[in-house]
Parts: sequence; structure tokens; C-alpha cells
Amino acid sequence: MPTELKEKEVRELAQRFQDVRGLVLADFTGLTVEAVTDLRNRCRQANLRYIVVKNRLARLAVRDTPLESISDYLRGPTGVVLATEDPAGPARIVAEFQRQYGKPRLKGAWVEGTVLGEDRVASLATLPTRQQLLAQVSAGIGAPLSGLVYTLGALLGNLTGVIDGIRQKKEASAS
Repeated sequence: MPTELKEKEVRELAQRFQDVRGLVLADFTGLTVEAVTDLRNRCRQANLRYIVVKNRLARLAVRDTPLESISDYLRGPTGVVLATEDPAGPARIVAEFQRQYGKPRLKGAWVEGTVLGEDRVASLATLPTRQQLLAQVSAGIGAPLSGLVYTLGALLGNLTGVIDGIRQKKEASAS
């Protein structure tokens, strides 16, 4: 029989999961309080959220939602790093944290409708951020345009030189 408190927890979890664009599920067992505090701080700085979930309640919270596919990964102790903006952000934070502390053990990830196993989470962590990708695209577009502007400027400079030469020649012949 569900209690009012558990129903409230399920509603709160469902609310947190509602606007998620990406998340990583991991087993954070064995981490010290200082390490977990460090993880929470890193998440906060990256505009992410770290929560520890009760698997049964989390499965109820994601039922009949796009996140329902993560239910298979909700076994054993589970910590979740959630992102509402950068879908690959949780994978980057957890991979960086894992390099430093040797933990957590990755379970899987969910990125905008796609479930990833623990092996693919590591490759997701190497992807550049959205801002980096936009900068690369704009640089790729800007380089040919700046070359075109330079070339047109050189052509106009040459045309001005030719016209000036013709003017000087006519002035010299008229004198």
C-alpha cells in the first residue's frame, strides 16, 4: 500500500525527470562524503543535478514517460546525474570524476530518447559541448567568408590602382 510520503516522492522524481535532456545512472557505493560533496559541487557548477534515487520509486516515476527505458538500469544503489540543457554534460562530469576517484561504476545513460550502455557513456563524455560545436561551425563558415572578403578587397585595390594609373597616363599625355 503506497504511503502519502512515497507518492509525494514519486511525484517529485517525476517532476525532476520531466525536463531532462540527458542523464547518467551510476553506482556511487564506496565514495567518501568528501567525494560525494565534490561531485555535487561539480554538478552545480555545470548546471547539473545529482540525486540518489530509490529504484522502485524511480521506476514508478518514469513509467509511461520517454524515460521508461531506463528502468532496466535501476537495480542496486543508484545515483543519477541529470541535465536539462547539455545532454552530454552528465557523462563528461561522471567520466572526469571517475578518472579522479576511480568510482562510480557506470550503469548506463539516457540522452534525448536514446538509452546508452556503460561502454557508450565513455564515448559520449568525449563529445564537445554545444557551445564548442557552435564555435567550430561558425569558424568553419567564417573562414571562407573572410577569404572572400579579403579577395574582393584585393580586387578593388587592384582596380583602384589601374584606374589611378590610367588617370596619371592621361594627365601625362595631356601635358
